[in-house]
Amino acid sequence: MPMLYGPLLECPSCKQPKSYGRCFIGDSGLMFRCQRCAHCHLEPLPTAKKKIIYIDQFALSKMVKLKGDTFWSHLYRRLIDLASEDLIACPYAFIHAEESLLSIALRSALKGVYRQIGGHDEFKRPGEIEKAQLTRLLKQFVGKPDPEPEPSWTDWAKKNPHCWSDLFHVHVDFDIDEDAVRSLREDKERFRKIMEGQCEEWKKKPQSFEEDVESNYVSWRTTLLKTRWHLVDWLVRWVLVLNGYECHPVFDKTLPAETWKKALGVVNEFFLSETWKQALFIWLWVRVWAKIAEMARNPKGGRKPQPGDYYDCQVLAYYSPYCDAMFIDGGFRAIACAPQLNVEARFGTRCFSEKNRDEFIAYFDDIERMMPQDHKDALLFVHPTEDE
Repeated sequence: MPMLYGPLLECPSCKQPKSYGRCFIGDSGLMFRCQRCAHCHLEPLPTAKKKIIYIDQFALSKMVKLKGDTFWSHLYRRLIDLASEDLIACPYAFIHAEESLLSIALRSALKGVYRQIGGHDEFKRPGEIEKAQLTRLLKQFVGKPDPEPEPSWTDWAKKNPHCWSDLFHVHVDFDIDEDAVRSLREDKERFRKIMEGQCEEWKKKPQSFEEDVESNYVSWRTTLLKTRWHLVDWLVRWVLVLNGYECHPVFDKTLPAETWKKALGVVNEFFLSETWKQALFIWLWVRVWAKIAEMARNPKGGRKPQPGDYYDCQVLAYYSPYCDAMFIDGGFRAIACAPQLNVEARFGTRCFSEKNRDEFIAYFDDIERMMPQDHKDALLFVHPTEDE
């Protein structure tokens, strides 16, 4: 027997009283069903255009700890309320999962918070975003651009965030691999030590911001072609597909070596051009690190490597172009708002931190105040009162 909610009505098919009601919310509407005859009807809903909000791990941690500052409990409540009204989506990322694992005492609580706020909305991993952005630019490079070249949610999200949320979210967990957690902790510490050495190198080699940007482009391209063969292989296969070869999982067994060589040559030409530099993630990545280098060289007191740099750089580079707003660490908000990046002007992404946290709440108030009337009506329809 299906689980129904809301007032139960007479079934329009079998006429059984109090057997027909709301069953579940799908991508395109609200499904009604009868408990007796299984009659179904999909009632369409208006498109839910949500604001995409990124909540940084430090904020999740403070919402869990709640050490006397009522702002964090208020923020948590506002996020839950607006998400339940389908006005915002707060996707979580692998970063939330990994950083939560590193906090042994708060693991379960942190996971509960980011899942409750995010529901089923989740960012793809950086590698998948790289593939999406670079594939689109590769198509342009070979003269076969997408009919709709603008990025869509499929570039960065695991599911469409602009959908009405169902009443229940089911998550499946597996046992925690403590060896993998130790490896994550070691990687983070190794990165910090590398950055300490890099900061000293920056100080010894003064360069302008623009020179650092170009150096970072060269470094990323060199690293890609030498060590990231999974991404190169992905792009080579796309060249083959764009040249009319059937998309087959075992290209290497069906195509001659010379065909592979020519496709690899196209990819090499792509990375020698200016086209690939238009990828949003790389545009941001090279400038984030150029800005950090500039700050590290400051003679009045250079910026030192921070423990959060390991993840914060990825957040800014891979997720900021897809967000309407981000609540992030104050230091990285300063980087995001620096004139050389200015993510709000370039991508329309509002950046908030503890320093302007009241503005963040005001931003939410504006979202709720500007709720369209058809959205209000749909909310009442989807979540009716018992005396409907």
